[in-house]
Amino acid sequence: QTPAAPPAQTARANAGGGGFLVQVGSQRSEADALSSFRALQSRMPQYLSGREPNVQRADLGARGTFYRVRVGPPTSREEATQLCANLKAAGADCIVAPN
Repeated sequence: QTPAAPPAQTARANAGGGGFLVQVGSQRSEADALSSFRALQSRMPQYLSGREPNVQRADLGARGTFYRVRVGPPTSREEATQLCANLKAAGADCIVAPN
């Protein structure tokens, strides 16, 4: 089994595609962000199997830096909204975000 790509490389691979992504988490480190995604992916393979994380750094000033975990590939708002609705129905938290 090959190791997962580092989050920064994964984000670059998915960036620039337009459309929308589904944000499934936000953590204080890249490693925690990727770990939280993998845990969610194993709990909900019916929605996340085959999807790669797009980890984006967000500097929130006084609140600190967070690493947002988003999944794609970039899709229409309607497709992203449906994926997020499915994840919420299965017990996950998510939001739809532009890519």
